[in-house]
Amino acid sequence: MRIKGEDREILRYISTRGEAPVLGFEDVLLGGPARDGGLYVPESFPVLTPERLGPLSGAAYVDIAEAVMA
Repeated sequence: MRIKGEDREILRYISTRGEAPVLGFEDVLLGGPARDGGLYVPESFPVLTPERLGPLSGAAYVDIAEAVMA
């Protein structure tokens, strides 16, 4: 379930040590720890406002999970 009128945000991941390249989710998931020995964390976190979450009220768990992961 996609939140109406909302584009997907592309999360980029940075190393906690700051010396590894910035990667996307798939590369981080399949690549393990960063080359510099750090851990990959999101560069920024999406803001989940009541306006963004409102359409999910009463939705099925699978729909909520899909929207959050997207």
